[in-house]
Amino acid sequence: EAILYDGSYDKLMRDRMFEVILQREKVKSKQGTLAGFPGRKLGSRVNKEELPLPSRVLNAEQSNTSVLYDSQYFFKLYRSPEEGKNPELEIIKALSENTSFQNFPVYAGSLEFRDGTKEGMPLGILVDFVPNEGNAWDFTHSAIERYFDRILENKEQLAAAFSGREGGVVEAIGEEKMQELLGPFFVEMIRLLAQRTAEMHLALASVKNKKEFAEEPFSLLYQKSLYQSFRTLIKQSLSQMKSSKKKLEGASGKLLDEIIKNENLLLSTIKATLEKKKIHTSKIRVHGDYHLGQVLFTGKDFIIIDFEGEPTRSLTARQLKYCPFKDLAGMLRSFHYAIYMAQFENKSRIPGSGEFLQPWLEAWYKSVYNIFLESYLATAGNASFI
Repeated sequence: EAILYDGSYDKLMRDRMFEVILQREKVKSKQGTLAGFPGRKLGSRVNKEELPLPSRVLNAEQSNTSVLYDSQYFFKLYRSPEEGKNPELEIIKALSENTSFQNFPVYAGSLEFRDGTKEGMPLGILVDFVPNEGNAWDFTHSAIERYFDRILENKEQLAAAFSGREGGVVEAIGEEKMQELLGPFFVEMIRLLAQRTAEMHLALASVKNKKEFAEEPFSLLYQKSLYQSFRTLIKQSLSQMKSSKKKLEGASGKLLDEIIKNENLLLSTIKATLEKKKIHTSKIRVHGDYHLGQVLFTGKDFIIIDFEGEPTRSLTARQLKYCPFKDLAGMLRSFHYAIYMAQFENKSRIPGSGEFLQPWLEAWYKSVYNIFLESYLATAGNASFI
């Protein structure tokens, strides 16, 4: 009889992983070699007399295992390692060694397995630990709760301002009042998050000395291939909607009907955008899976994390270059999800508030959308990828 357990929960195992990285060791076996690669300054920053550093496995729900070493270093152990270049390792190393961008966890080292015949298999990355107050999703969720509270506290006054007026909520109460309801600090932080997003893209585009990071132009051939992939995606999605509609009733069914009847409009819009004129922009390396959960909030700034890309896609697909608006779309969708998820939770907290709050959901999203996009474009300026 025996007990099988996760090696990352063994302190000796955690100590040894850090040691292999720090000492640039190679641990050989019949299957291959486990190799450690320290970052440029790791050796000078670690006092060897203080080793082994205290360590613990973090409880965050994710697809990898996270280890914290003495509140100084964060080690991510990949639970589904693949042969080839890991996009997170590539991007964090490139940003650390080739740019002045600071709003990400700086590269400190990595662990890799090699069997001598194939490409190496990255097993984990060591970065500087960044003290934080949770992620941007939690920060946004708290801001939305306060937004709902402000609206319900001023229910009568806002209802009077909105009644009998044409247009949306923001047009009725004015931009200044809307920003007051959003919360001045939240508005300031959304601008800052957009600024940091643009700075990340500018930094990624600035890495000229590596072929895998060099900017690439949009070609007409690429635009046509994009059109074909979007066309396939739209047709597949609408096919799923048509088969799902049978199971839905009421408002949800009507909403699907509205989308389904616009199939030709969706297809013709994408065709006109991608097939008629050449788009003068460039493709760069991007985050690839950008949303509120991939950003840490420090209390006054944001740190962008998790550069692995979409986990369901292959390593090759995650290493491709894209228009950075892919990241913007991901973040804006995350904001949209946040406001509607908060309303769903709020229904049980404050019964009867749902109907009154309904028009304020899209007003929140449109305001945040505009604030984020304006700040991003102001920071990116006339960058080649715009």
